[in-house]
Amino acid sequence: LQLFVIRCLDEQFGLRRPKPSRISNPAEIANDVARVIGLLAHIGADHAEGAARLYAKGWQAFGSSIPTPQVAREDLTLPAFGESLEHLSEAVPRLKKQIVSAATACVVEDQVVSVPEYELLRTIASVLETPMPPLEVTKA
Repeated sequence: LQLFVIRCLDEQFGLRRPKPSRISNPAEIANDVARVIGLLAHIGADHAEGAARLYAKGWQAFGSSIPTPQVAREDLTLPAFGESLEHLSEAVPRLKKQIVSAATACVVEDQVVSVPEYELLRTIASVLETPMPPLEVTKA
């Protein structure tokens, strides 16, 4: 959330210019996508098996032929999430759309959308400047 607020304010007051889209190869962002989806999966699941299922669904929705990267649980922190989003913001629009689709697939796979999942998904869509599909938040 902090990343989202700072980014919006910086752009509003002219302290930050939008980064140009320069990344068009999914391999360049695979680890960052894995970190973003991994954090969503762990937030959305009650146990490791559930998180693995959500992560697999998200990676499948990313639609890349790149082998699924494995992310250690200790690497799934909010600061790392923020760094990954910053890097992903340099992707071309086609890849940004795939990232939001992957994150959405991860969140909705278990048919329960919690407030933290929803807020992270909103942050992802905002930072990537990509429309977010409508979702209904479910109290778990």
